[in-house]
Amino acid sequence: MKIPKKKSKKELEAEATRWIKAGKLKESSEPLALSTPVSPEEHRRLLGLGNRKAISIRIPENDLEAIRKIAKINGRKYQQLIVLAVQLYVDNYYRQIKARNKKMQDY
Repeated sequence: MKIPKKKSKKELEAEATRWIKAGKLKESSEPLALSTPVSPEEHRRLLGLGNRKAISIRIPENDLEAIRKIAKINGRKYQQLIVLAVQLYVDNYYRQIKARNKKMQDY
């Protein structure tokens, strides 16, 4: 495996300048903004769930037992319910932000 050489500060600044110049669009980026998903919900609907990463969280034992009971009643794994709860929370958060921004624009 080849180890990359360390770049000097001058080389890093030159590279950053090239990236900035390359990123500037000559045309309006408005159509691009309109075509990209705005919320995580739309992103999941269009592109699927994507990669998942295992995490460790601390949940009160009583809540975990309630989640397990709900999962058993619905014939699902309790981890699926936790993932669904996180997705619903994130989606609701973005809806609230969008509604607040729209309300601010109406003034």
